[in-house]
Amino acid sequence: MSIWYTFPLQRMLRASGYIGEEVHANGGWDASLGQMISLWVMRRPMPNALRNVLKYVSYPVVRFLVKRDKVPAELDWLMITSLWAIARKA
Repeated sequence: MSIWYTFPLQRMLRASGYIGEEVHANGGWDASLGQMISLWVMRRPMPNALRNVLKYVSYPVVRFLVKRDKVPAELDWLMITSLWAIARKA
């Protein structure tokens, strides 16, 4: 598991009184790239006409990336979209 994200999250859960914490990723490299493309198209300052064209052009690419994404078992060397965790209150 990736030290950068999972260790601090596990430490916070333990400090709050939770046990058996498991941390997982929601997406891998392809989903992260799709998310970045979408964020760039939607948030970068640009004329509305250009934004509308880029939304139309990028949609199939982003959809393809999300469909082919595979969430890896190990979180090492990942670019992740988000994390989720399971823990039980002690």
